[in-house]
Amino acid sequence: TGMATQIGRIAALSQRRHEPMTPLQIEVRRVAWIITAVAVGAGAAFVPLGALAGLSLRDALIFAVGLLVANVPEGLLPTITLALAVGVRRLARAGALVKRLNAVETLGATTVICTDKTGTLTRNRMSVTERWTAGGVEARDLLASAAAACIADLDEAHGDPTELALLEAARADGIDVDATRRRDRQAAVFHFDPRLRIMSAVASSPDGAVIHVKGAIDAILPRCA
Repeated sequence: TGMATQIGRIAALSQRRHEPMTPLQIEVRRVAWIITAVAVGAGAAFVPLGALAGLSLRDALIFAVGLLVANVPEGLLPTITLALAVGVRRLARAGALVKRLNAVETLGATTVICTDKTGTLTRNRMSVTERWTAGGVEARDLLASAAAACIADLDEAHGDPTELALLEAARADGIDVDATRRRDRQAAVFHFDPRLRIMSAVASSPDGAVIHVKGAIDAILPRCA
């Protein structure tokens, strides 16, 4: 129970994870060490030089401390912060959300981006680009059957993206895809079953009840006469 479960162990591992330093942090740290070395070296070198110039040891130490303080780059921090803030502002105008200022410079140094596809690089909208039917079956009949086996609402843009694409193609071919009228014609609807990999709708027609089925091609073909 608690942290002794697998989820608890994962949570503990995630809390112990240390994020690596960004390229900007590495460069700033290196510059800070260089400035520190130069400042300490200059201060240490001035103590004997000041003594040789006739200053007392106290005055030479005070002047050396002054050199150390003068070499501290007070403007480095606000300059870096303002530069990153400008980058965040430009990214925000392009629709990107930045949670950490350091990520701005890291993004500028990035050469390869690995990301997931649907909904990230695309709009999660599908469209029918090609239709194929067996001999003797009109493409319009195919689209009409596809629309009859849908429960999405094209006018409200509500429903499965695949069904919305089928309804949009059917409407472009002059087929009535109104959701209310489709529901009135459907006597029964069997929703998509992941085991059967098909979805069926029983609709009324002048010739009687007709079953419209859509789904995986290898699941539908064995059911066809």
